Amino acid sequence: MGTLATAATLGTGLVWLATGSDRAGRRLVDVATSEEEDGSLVAVMMLTRGGDRAVPLLERAARGGEPDLATVLLGIGSDQAGEALGSLARSDDPAVARAGAAALHQLERARDRPG
Repeated sequence: MGTLATAATLGTGLVWLATGSDRAGRRLVDVATSEEEDGSLVAVMMLTRGGDRAVPLLERAARGGEPDLATVLLGIGSDQAGEALGSLARSDDPAVARAGAAALHQLERARDRPG
């Protein structure tokens, strides 16, 4: 991904953070799951920064064939993200269930650490 495309992803993220636009949020999820490392990193950062606003987008995408997005929910780390991970862990789709359970386990371990 070139500099312009990365800048466009950053712009999309800023629009999403400011407005909550579902279209911008879905675009961030699309870029987050792309093969383009720079754009994917920027999209994940923006989704993580969005916190609970991103949870429904990420949960839908994880259930829709992108189970690796459970790690972004882990990065958010909120109670709402934890609930979404629990829901993913109970999925009938084995890949989604594994990803959700693994991320939920990591979240619970992080919460149990003193500090």
